[in-house]
Amino acid sequence: MIVTPTDAEILRAVRRVHDLERRHEELRARLESMDEARGPEDVAEQNRCGEAMAATAETLLIESVYALEEIGLSLAARAVEVTAAAEGITLPRAAAHREHAAASPEPSVPPAGRRRSGVRRVARRLPGVR
Repeated sequence: MIVTPTDAEILRAVRRVHDLERRHEELRARLESMDEARGPEDVAEQNRCGEAMAATAETLLIESVYALEEIGLSLAARAVEVTAAAEGITLPRAAAHREHAAASPEPSVPPAGRRRSGVRRVARRLPGVR
């Protein structure tokens, strides 16, 4: 059975991702504005900003997977999940995500150790992918 998300559910999922994207862009702009470090304080501030930007990027990937799954775009979620895995990012099993996964016909995150086979299973459904 295909569950169609409501407009409110889609908007909620997209807003979470949009807010993270906006935060990431703010951090990127701030980091670019500090391109000339003049002293140890400047370098420390650049490092803090860079670390915050990296943490936001990781959260953005994870939330993108969850948001795409919530609105029924599971194949797109898998693509983002593969990108995250290539970056060494694993998806945590949040309580809200488990509730969503229970309502889905397929598990949204393969059990540990089965991520690769899950990706291959999805890829086999794509035309021209072996």
